[in-house]
Amino acid sequence: MSMYPIASQLGNGSSGDIAFTNIPQTFTHLQLRMFHRSTGSNSGAFQFMYFNGIYTSPYNQYAWHRLYGDGSSAVATGAASTSRIEFSYPYGQPYSSDTAGIFGVTIVDILDYTNTNKNKTVKILTGADKNGSGSVSLTSGMIQSTTAAITQIDILDAYGAYAIGSTFQLYGITTSNVGSF
Repeated sequence: MSMYPIASQLGNGSSGDIAFTNIPQTFTHLQLRMFHRSTGSNSGAFQFMYFNGIYTSPYNQYAWHRLYGDGSSAVATGAASTSRIEFSYPYGQPYSSDTAGIFGVTIVDILDYTNTNKNKTVKILTGADKNGSGSVSLTSGMIQSTTAAITQIDILDAYGAYAIGSTFQLYGITTSNVGSF
């Protein structure tokens, strides 16, 4: 297995939408690595993910499940037939009133993104330590589409913009048979 950098983007403090477009169709899987903070003031600091520009219609394209914990409790939640994959809630993304310089981290695995014979699935691990508070979460999600390969990924900060210092890096993963034993 090998990883290759495809693209990277930076938060600019004024936009809450990060888009990776024209994704090469030459890899087996994708991995997105995020180091992020919101300029928004909402403590929920939701983030959304959607693919190929499919966000508004049809509304039933996505499903997701999430397990999160904050050190004192654990909660499971999810949604089916929705317009996006939701992640990093609650408190998995630092926001404007948190201590300066604190960022959340997220790793997104997008499996078999070019396969047009099955739904595309993602695994998202995210968390933040906010000087004694914060959370960690594991989200699984899918886009219910077997007909299109993923050519675009959008990440949306629901309550603000991505702060300066936020980074987003997309990698392609290849798998190969390295020999038999």
